[in-house]
Amino acid sequence: MRSLSTIRALPSLTKRHWVQAHRDEFQSRASGSTFPEISRTKVKAIPILLPPLGIQRRIVDFIGALDVQVEGLSRELQAARIVHEALGEALVVGPMVKVKEIAEASRGLVGGPFGSLLTTKDYTTAGVPVIRGTNMPKIGRFIGGDFVHVSLDKAASLPGNLAKPGDVIFTQRGTLGQVGLVPESHPLFVISQSQMRLRVDQSRAMAEYVYFAFARPSVVRGMQQQNTATANPHINLGILGKQDMPLPDLAEQARVVDVLLSSSASIEALHGETGALQALRRIILRTLLDGAVEIPETYDLLLPEAV
Repeated sequence: MRSLSTIRALPSLTKRHWVQAHRDEFQSRASGSTFPEISRTKVKAIPILLPPLGIQRRIVDFIGALDVQVEGLSRELQAARIVHEALGEALVVGPMVKVKEIAEASRGLVGGPFGSLLTTKDYTTAGVPVIRGTNMPKIGRFIGGDFVHVSLDKAASLPGNLAKPGDVIFTQRGTLGQVGLVPESHPLFVISQSQMRLRVDQSRAMAEYVYFAFARPSVVRGMQQQNTATANPHINLGILGKQDMPLPDLAEQARVVDVLLSSSASIEALHGETGALQALRRIILRTLLDGAVEIPETYDLLLPEAV
């Protein structure tokens, strides 16, 4: 169990597991910044612990059992997403209005700062968070992740580019179709040049309803098709303001939001559970392949006779 060998000596069943557990080793030996590569010679030179076949079989079987659980959760997650998307398409209906018609009268629909008004030189480690493309939600509905910041004075100099909790944020430049809600984690935010902010007239619309209306796959595809640039995908405030959306009365909006919030919560829970199990699998696999922990011989009683 303590002898060193190379990847060439690994039985085919464990090669995939070994590669998954040693991604960091691969990355540290790779060359190239844009498209990192690692040569076959470097791969062959990576030392590994090569346990006896009996231990290898236990590792493969144990990790395989975890894989079954991960795949099952992944299927549940995919099914939950399909149901959620179908609900959104079915429930978000009503008389059509344009986005600009549901914006607050004063600065209800704004874009990011122009040109040099906000650059990386203005970023600080604390202060007012800046909403950038990397902060748009990938799971769930709220803006989040690692924020850069600007000083309070800098934020005050950009009164037309501020956002507050409950505002709806759209991507203007980059990954078109992204939409998110500003969280309550901070009382004030600044939007970057790549974002647009909608502050809804609460007498006509609920921000969360607007979010769900624009998160529908059909609407995301429609926004992407309105790209005005060839290199960096781009739309503008005019396009967003003229976008049609179904708008029932506030009571119906609230009912739709309640259903979609419940569905969205199920997706977030499954996503978290899947991610936690995948992280546990990586830790266990690395620990087993490094020889730090061994599966006892009594585990062989669970192995199929054909193995």
